[in-house]
Amino acid sequence: MKLTPKQEKFCLEFVNCAGNATEAARRAGYKGNENQLAQIGFQNLRKLNIQERIKELKAMLRETDYAVIKIAEGAATVEEYAKLISDREAWRLEINELGG
Repeated sequence: MKLTPKQEKFCLEFVNCAGNATEAARRAGYKGNENQLAQIGFQNLRKLNIQERIKELKAMLRETDYAVIKIAEGAATVEEYAKLISDREAWRLEINELGG
């Protein structure tokens, strides 16, 4: 099942804010008080399509984290991982551009 734009934003924000579902719901544009946002975050995390997307995003971030570590250690160059770095920058822009 395809994600709505708000669900996609929730997934991106969930990964971006270290697994805080309440904050991810707030940043994704869901409305409510702290308890309501916590409930929305909990409900979203129970949806299989959202779980799958979060797994995908975490896998992509692991790949780019590996590249950044290799570059920082001097074991690789930016040019070798230019595509991954570009993808990571695109994900950041996507997080900022998706409306709530």
